[in-house]
Amino acid sequence: MLLSRELWDRTNALDSASFRAATIAGPAIAGTLVAAFGSSRTMTAIGLTWIAAGLLLWPVAEPRGAVDRGRGVVSEAVAGMGHVLRSRVLRRLAIVFPAGTLSAGALGVLPVLVLTRLQGSPAQVGLLWAAMGAGGLVANLLMGGVRTEGRENRIMAAGFTGFALSLVLVALAPTVPVAAAGMALAGLCSGPIDNAMFGLRVRALEPAWFGRSMSISMALNSLGFPLGAGLGGPLVGFSLPLALWFVCLGSLAGGALSLLLLRPPSQPAPLPVLQSVGSPKP
Repeated sequence: MLLSRELWDRTNALDSASFRAATIAGPAIAGTLVAAFGSSRTMTAIGLTWIAAGLLLWPVAEPRGAVDRGRGVVSEAVAGMGHVLRSRVLRRLAIVFPAGTLSAGALGVLPVLVLTRLQGSPAQVGLLWAAMGAGGLVANLLMGGVRTEGRENRIMAAGFTGFALSLVLVALAPTVPVAAAGMALAGLCSGPIDNAMFGLRVRALEPAWFGRSMSISMALNSLGFPLGAGLGGPLVGFSLPLALWFVCLGSLAGGALSLLLLRPPSQPAPLPVLQSVGSPKP
């Protein structure tokens, strides 16, 4: 709503890159603050960052548009869910993306791999996560100059497949540095997935439904992370190799489903024009 359609891919890339930068820097800063000042003061500092973020948003000007105030939050949420379910692309994204991100959720087994098979330390577990975040940061910045429209399914399929192959390297790694290289490669492959998915989702939405339907679509697309984490824990308790292969196969499933379900229509949709952020007229 704030930007023209031509800038969506670049902005999605920058948005994802800034998120990844925060995931790299945040834990390191928090660890330093806990060591220097203790956990209570660190939690206070974290709370202050949320207040600062809210204050930074205060002067941001919202797009002008008529807003329908006649309906309650619950009815708007139900209407937004209906819009998501009626959309072919959003329905299919709610299948593809959770399947593909089962692997990312199940990567919670990584500390078991590092601490047992690789005989590493907790600090090296953090190093592997940082390597993945750094790879994703680089990929997101590079993807800013790539136009994804019309080929999102192929980009996502390639990203999911590369992510799976990178995790095979992690699963078979004989040392922590090799595992870190695999995690960095996985991060590089996740950048194109993010950018293609974000672009596909926003282009599938009618402008008047941006707020309601995007929040619901985001929630549905995020289901793979808790499901993967929930499955990874019992699997690693049974067998570490089984859990690691599950991590790899989940991403391959996302790649296959991307090709099968997210093929672009034969005729491109017309460019949307933002006219209202309220409910469309029947």
